[in-house]
Amino acid sequence: MKHAFAFVSLLLLFSCSQQEELAAPQSVDPQPGVFNGTEGGPIDLAIARSWQKNWQTAHPEQPKGLFYGREILLELLAKEGSMGIRFDPGYDEEGKLHLLLYSTDKNGNNLLEGSIQVVNDADECPPNYPDPGIE
Repeated sequence: MKHAFAFVSLLLLFSCSQQEELAAPQSVDPQPGVFNGTEGGPIDLAIARSWQKNWQTAHPEQPKGLFYGREILLELLAKEGSMGIRFDPGYDEEGKLHLLLYSTDKNGNNLLEGSIQVVNDADECPPNYPDPGIE
């Protein structure tokens, strides 16, 4: 299961292509258990590539990455009270990894109102996108 969480972290850093290193400071939660929309932060690109390689080595049958388009992510973030998007890993009946995306409020509750309650239908990469440059 820890590999799935590493995969989620990598998904946020790589949209199936190499990214430039980020230099923003890490955010700090002012109150534990309360989200303010600044959670998450950059990590060193070398560490991210190492984690990605670990995932791919341990799970060669799983997708190297999943891509979610800008429009669906913005729609989740536009929900009233949304502080961000939670990515929950899950396996289907055939053992294939899926990420379930939920718009989440400041207390960590899923925002299930509206036409979009949960998102999953991602494009896998590869074969649909270039390899993210893991050596």
